[in-house]
Order: sequence, then C-alpha cells, then structure tokens
Amino acid sequence: MRRSADGFSWKETTGRVDGLETVAAVSGTPETSILKEYNTIVIGTGFAGLIAARDLSLAGVSVLLVEGRDRIGGRTWTADVDGEKIEMGGTWVHWAQPHVFCELQRYGLDQFITSPVNGSNRLHIENAQGVKPNIITDVAKHDTELQQSMQRYFDIDGSGGKMTLPFPHNPSNSFEAMAEADTLSITDRVNQIPDLTSEQKTALVKEVAGPHSSSPHTAGFIEVLRWYALSNFEQSTMEATTMRYKIAKGTSQLALAIFDEFTGHAIFNQKVTEIEQVDDRCIVHTAMGKIFKARNVISTVPLNVAKTLKYTPPLPPLRQEALEKGHTCKGGKLHAFVHNNMPNGFTTAGCVPLPITFGWSDGVDSKDNTHLVLFTSEYAEMSDTAKTVAHVRKLHPEDFSVASLVGMDWNADEFAQGMWCMFEKGYFTKYWKELKKPHGRLSFASADTADGWRGFIDGAIEQGKRAAADVIKPRGTLRAQT
Repeated sequence: MRRSADGFSWKETTGRVDGLETVAAVSGTPETSILKEYNTIVIGTGFAGLIAARDLSLAGVSVLLVEGRDRIGGRTWTADVDGEKIEMGGTWVHWAQPHVFCELQRYGLDQFITSPVNGSNRLHIENAQGVKPNIITDVAKHDTELQQSMQRYFDIDGSGGKMTLPFPHNPSNSFEAMAEADTLSITDRVNQIPDLTSEQKTALVKEVAGPHSSSPHTAGFIEVLRWYALSNFEQSTMEATTMRYKIAKGTSQLALAIFDEFTGHAIFNQKVTEIEQVDDRCIVHTAMGKIFKARNVISTVPLNVAKTLKYTPPLPPLRQEALEKGHTCKGGKLHAFVHNNMPNGFTTAGCVPLPITFGWSDGVDSKDNTHLVLFTSEYAEMSDTAKTVAHVRKLHPEDFSVASLVGMDWNADEFAQGMWCMFEKGYFTKYWKELKKPHGRLSFASADTADGWRGFIDGAIEQGKRAAADVIKPRGTLRAQT
C-alpha cells in the first residue's frame, strides 16, 4: 500500500513517523497524456471535486482534476495503521444526509460501523484552562440537566428553532429569520437563557462549542442550530447524524469508487497558485510552473485556503473579504490509544484555548487499548509530539497512559487550514449570497458553502453535483415543453 505524506503516527516504543499508508494515495494520468485544453478543470479531489469531475466526465465533458496533495479525499481520508482503519478527517454519515447516502447505495458501501454509545455510567471529564480536570460524579444528573439546557438553547423562537430555520436545506428561504439569529454567538445565546446556574452555563457552552474547536465568543449560534434543524430538530438524532455511523470499509473506499468511475484525467502534487481568465478561456497556474487550460474551472479549494490563490481578474471586494476572514474551526483530529481500561466509556468537553476541546472513547483496538477520538484546537502544537502526548495524558486527573497516537493537524495543513466549516456570528448574513456567486467562468464548490450539511461529506457532494450540473445545463434553463 502506498503512503501519503499527510498525517503522523507515534508509539511509545518507537517514536514518531510522519506520513501514513492509505488506499487514497493513487496514481494520476501520465504527463504525456495530458491534453492542451479541456472543457473543465476541477481543482481539488475532495468529495466536491470528485463528484463534479465524475458527473461531468460521464456526461461526455473533457475534465482535468488538479490536486495539490499526493492522494484523493481532501479533508476526508482513511489511514491504515497496524491493520486498523483510522479516519483522519470527515467520518460520520447518516441516512438523514441524502447526498452521501445516495452515493453509498450507488457503490454498495451502505454498511456501517456503529460507534458505541457512552451512557450515563461513563467517565465524563470537564476541562478548563489552568485547572485540574474535573470528574463529573453524577453523570446521569449532568446529562439530564444538559439535555434540558440544550432544548432551551435551540428554542430561539418559541418553536424549537423551526420558525428560524424551517427548511434547513434551503437557507435562502428563511434568510431574514436566520439573519436575526446570526447576530448571536454561542455565548450570547447561552446568556439569553434565564435561570441557568453558572455550572449549567459552563457545561452548555462546552458541549456546544467544544466540538467545533472555536471560541464560543465568536462562533455563530446559527451554525449549531443548523445541525439541529438538519437532524429533524431532535437532540438524539443530531448525535446520531454527526458522531455515530462510520462507513464500514472506510471513507476512502467511497472516494475511490467515485474516482474509479471518473473517465477524465487527473494530476497530483500540483499546488494551484493562480486562476486566470482571458477572453473565453481559463488558465490554471501551479507552483511547479505548470499551466493548464480550459473553458471552465470549478474550484473546490476549502474556504480557509481560497485566499491564498491569485485570481485574475480579481474577485469582488466582498468575496475577497469573506475569504480573508474564513471560518473559525481550526484544529486537528487525534486518535489516542491508551492502556487505561474504561469499559463504560469516556467523554471529555472543554473550550478554546484548551489544546484538546472535545472527545470520546470509540471502543478498543486489537491490542485492547482504549481508542479515544479527540479534536484539538489551534493551540495544540501537534508538530511537537511530546506536548501532544502530554495534552492527552492531562485529560485525566490521574493521567492517561498513552500507548500510541495517530493524528492530522488540519490547521497546519496548507491545503485545509482548518477542519469543517464553522462561521463566526454575522458571517452568514454578510457573505453567504456573495459566496454562492460564480466569478466569470470560475465557479466554487465546497462543503464550506453547502446549503444543507455544510462542513460534512454530504455538503461536499451536494456542491459538487450542483457545480457539474451548472456546466452541463446552466441553472435556470428548463427543458422545452412539447
């Protein structure tokens, strides 16, 4: 199996090794076969790019996929470590996510691994900056109070959020109501709820903000409400849609299935630096001095990376401002395997600037080590393995005994610069409509600008499908009636 330069592993016995084996490290088209010009160039081989390229090629359009990495999958890929499939990025899927579930059924990949439910007898630890981790002694009481607080948190409009976001896959339908709620950060909304104790407020903020590796003082309330609305306005469903079901064969197998059906050309290790439009043609420039030409370009570059490209002619000022701000979910994903036996499960919650903001136990590995899935903030310094190991140990008041780590610092990754999309308050209202517009022959498609499951595999597929459809049949045109 080939290796990608992405990610790292560490063992207490052998130390750190950069790069991981993965089926996502595939071969591209021989350089001698690359055409002088294509109908469409798709930049990026995450799910948005793969779907757009596949749909276009199956429609008879000549397509070139240009990828800066040595693998497919973008912010979603599966590493193979000691016989274990380790998900390094986007992982969880659900039948309430229509676009990805359709693709899973298409390729016969709709078999899942169910992550264990960590019940009320689990070990739950609350973390805060500068203090010793706190073990919650009455987890059942904690969970009941938190569920009640969450219910009140989402009830922004007296109808459980349903008046604010009645059609969660079509935000333009309720833009005005969403804009009003978009003035609030996570903390702002928590502070609106009367009669919560300081302990209940703290627990609520950690539960809501922790998974997003974002400051609760800036991250937008509307972003969390969107997840809830997409989950049928039910807390139990939101947990199931976002952290319960993994593709049994690994997310990279879905990416491979799409890539294998793609009939165009692909080139890897070519970082795009400029997208130039001249008359009725687009010219894509790379850091290695390569030039590729096409009539259309679809950029699936993540929101936090798009600002690093040069656009000729320049983007509108409002679009450029949106790219400069980007989204707030900056951190990484860390799999820690610890010797500690926790048969009843484990969860932890905290907030930025903690190095690890959220995590839970996800069963055991083949060596009977407990598997912890952890999300880090931009303060984690994952390049320093000793610090990373120390951060994991300190999650527990008595210290975890760490056997091994597998991680990906998405914030430091030049092709991601963050994890899934989380807008700060006010961002949606100011920039959403601008982000949806094409720029001449250049269109944008990313999970970060999805209408529905923004930041998820489903959202990436949604955007890839739309971008391809707009090339094949521009939006707004209808088949002639006979």
